[in-house]
Amino acid sequence: MHPVLFTIFGRDIPTYGVCIAVGLILCGITFYLLVKKKGMPEAVFEDYLTAALIGIAAGFAFAYIYQGFYNLIAGKGFTFGGLTFMGGLIGGIVGGVGSAFILVKDKKRRQAFWDVLDIAMPCIFIAHACGRVGCFFAGCCYGKVVDDGGLFGVEFLYGNGADGNLRYPTQLFEALFLFAMFLVGVAVNLRFKKRGYAISIYAISYGIWRFLIEYLRDDYRGGVEGAALSPSQIQSIIFVAAGVGIIFLVYFLRKKGKILQEIDWTEELEKEAEEKEEKKRKKEEKKAQRSTVSYEEYNDSVEEAEKELKKEEKAEIEAREETEKAEIEAEIGDKAENGGN
Repeated sequence: MHPVLFTIFGRDIPTYGVCIAVGLILCGITFYLLVKKKGMPEAVFEDYLTAALIGIAAGFAFAYIYQGFYNLIAGKGFTFGGLTFMGGLIGGIVGGVGSAFILVKDKKRRQAFWDVLDIAMPCIFIAHACGRVGCFFAGCCYGKVVDDGGLFGVEFLYGNGADGNLRYPTQLFEALFLFAMFLVGVAVNLRFKKRGYAISIYAISYGIWRFLIEYLRDDYRGGVEGAALSPSQIQSIIFVAAGVGIIFLVYFLRKKGKILQEIDWTEELEKEAEEKEEKKRKKEEKKAQRSTVSYEEYNDSVEEAEKELKKEEKAEIEAREETEKAEIEAEIGDKAENGGN
């Protein structure tokens, strides 16, 4: 385990935080590349990126307070502390989707909502995968004790699981699953033509995975002692149900014509290309103008230097002529004086 990645200016930089940051960066890159690969204009990326950033902020806020609800259910009172992925996901979905409906005004870009939701599937997977790697380094979200040591037993040196026992590295199990689903999500977006279904794959696949991995988890996640299911398992069932519900909803909306088979972005892409070409042309004009001005200034400076040089040469010639004249006059004066003698 390595909870602190490095120290800068006397401050410890947690590995978990760096992993989260890397995950968010990869999430943004994936989002941008898939928008471009699907042939959508950059305006779609810009509109929904704003909504996504609001969703991320809401997700972090809700992830922070969500643990308080777990503690309240467990009879420990509503206390803050820690981040929970389930809380972050719920807060992020509510914040991102809600802000998208408010911020995206263009009718055609609004129709791209289901495309963006599809693209969100691998984006969430890659960000979550990096976060789980951070969990491993931080020593949280650990697994149960491996009784016989086993092939997968890991001794955690930090966190509540650092008790000298070998435990399942459930964080790495989940990270591998999430990385694999990230690749599946990218493939689905690039190959699957029917819009709106990818996010249901996320809800169902992660819901099932989380339900099963909970049986290996041993860290405190709230809930009532002795209950058959943990809060995360109950939420996983809801996730699966929501995923199935989305499939039926999308099917119904497609039948009603509310979700188009494909959006024609030709006009928007041509306009975007023209605007880029215009910006490029203006940039080149300014560059050429600056180059022309610089060239003219250079010529002026050369001409000025030549004038100064000519003045100096003329002054030298005049000085030399004056000297020669003075020498001649002195010589004539000497001859006249000698002749008089």
